[in-house]
Formats: sequence, C-alpha cells, structure tokens
Amino acid sequence: MNDLASLDRQHVPDAEHETEEQLKEHSGKRRRWGGRVFGLGVFLVLIGALYLGPNGEKVGKLFATEGPTSVAARAGLDKIFLVTRLQLVLLAFVVFLMVAKP
Repeated sequence: MNDLASLDRQHVPDAEHETEEQLKEHSGKRRRWGGRVFGLGVFLVLIGALYLGPNGEKVGKLFATEGPTSVAARAGLDKIFLVTRLQLVLLAFVVFLMVAKP
C-alpha cells in the first residue's frame, strides 16, 4: 500500500498513545516535505542560472584574453568549482529526501 492511501484513510487514534491533534500535526508535517524539496530544487536551478552562467562566461573570457596561466581566471574557476560541489551535495540531499520521504 502506498503512503497516500494510508493518509487518506480514517485513522482512529489509540487512546493510550496519540490524540487527534497529534495525528493532524503529524500528517501536516508529512505533506510539507514535498514542497520543501521542490523549493530546494528550484534554488539549485536558480544558482546555476544566476551565478554559474554569468561567471562561467567571465572566466571563459579571462582565459581567452590572458591565457591558461591567468591567476584571476584560475581564482574564478576555483569559485565555480566550489559552488558546483556545494550544488552536488545539495542535489544528493534532495535525492535522499525524495527517496526517504521523512
């Protein structure tokens, strides 16, 4: 049985363990994870579009004008690599959240 079917069923709270308020709170938290994961994915796309695109062009122009030994171009490339590594870690976290569905 999938997770959505279990959320749709009427659940009678166990008098000893959980109240109706706790059940409502738990189901609300459970439904919010999808929106947060989606928001994190949108954030990753925005980083790529607004930061990596323009800075990649700048670094490419620096390499074209100053050559492969340019210190400024190497520094810019290092920043781009740092941001892409952080994006990769966040993307792995998004995939984990989508699979685990906490």
